[in-house]
Amino acid sequence: MSTSEDTILTSSGLAKCPTLRGKDNYAEWEEIMRSNLRTSGCWDIVTGDEVAPLKPSPFYTSRNRPAGVKSLRQAEDEYGQRNEAGDYIQSDRSCKDRVQEIKDQVTGYESHTRLREKAKNLIMDSMTKDLWHQRINKDDPSALWEELEKDYHKAGVPELGKELAKYAEMTRNTYPNPQTLLNVLKTQHSKIEVTLKAAVFHPKYLSWRYIHEMNKFKPLFDIPLAQYDTLEAYPASDDIKRALEAHLVNHSDIPKKPTVGKPSPPTAPTTAPTTAPATASANTNVAQSKKRKREQKDDQKSSSSSIPLCPDCGKRHLGDCWVKYPEKMPQHIRDQWEKKQKGKGNNAGQ
Repeated sequence: MSTSEDTILTSSGLAKCPTLRGKDNYAEWEEIMRSNLRTSGCWDIVTGDEVAPLKPSPFYTSRNRPAGVKSLRQAEDEYGQRNEAGDYIQSDRSCKDRVQEIKDQVTGYESHTRLREKAKNLIMDSMTKDLWHQRINKDDPSALWEELEKDYHKAGVPELGKELAKYAEMTRNTYPNPQTLLNVLKTQHSKIEVTLKAAVFHPKYLSWRYIHEMNKFKPLFDIPLAQYDTLEAYPASDDIKRALEAHLVNHSDIPKKPTVGKPSPPTAPTTAPTTAPATASANTNVAQSKKRKREQKDDQKSSSSSIPLCPDCGKRHLGDCWVKYPEKMPQHIRDQWEKKQKGKGNNAGQ
């Protein structure tokens, strides 16, 4: 399935994710969980693109200020130093800037920590208790995600081979209805894309497959498919599918192979049945056969009469004349001709 289709959003705006039970539903779980992590702003933490900031030192705000400390000058010696006149070396402005810097560092650190825990909880809540207890990296969502992918993604390869084989077998022979064939091709293609993360098929492969398979339903799709004959790059598969489906609305009749018509029922004979009809039928077939032979001979004569006479040998023929170019005479013809000449010489000698 695809996260853009067939998914149900919860009250929090996240897609309803199935409970991970192992390799059987890992592909579906991984796609929906990836989408939820992105929606929650946790995906960069899971992938490691967002590096955890260092814990600020000193780590305090107005909420967790050390006991008895009322100002920055009491917390950090640098800001509590005075000169000989008894005035503070660091100005009040410098103290305010330092306090704001500490607050920003603490806010960033706490924000990252909350997102990290949120990512871990999202993954943990969508797994069975048994699978969760088997995990080694429970506190690091990035390491946990890699561990799950290593254990279950590769385990789905044998199942993927079956899905690819099933996709290759989807032809007109298995789905004689063009609308059904269109639907099953797209459904199976989407299923494979989810499993492979769109890493195998070129985006235009399904477009080619639609055109290739629908061409077998000629003449049903002759007109809509003609526009794709000369294109170097196919349009999007959804566009082709919509065009073919729109054409099917007005051309729903599926062309069938021609069948031999049923013979008309025989009329009642006016006289007693004899063998004369069978004999007449046989005579008719013989006459038609002779007529075809005569027509073939006439065609051969007419075609040969259109060939001009050769000035060298006085006969009609195609190609080079063997009298003028004896070296071009085939060897078996040459042997027959020499044998015939020897026979004439022997007869003349007798």
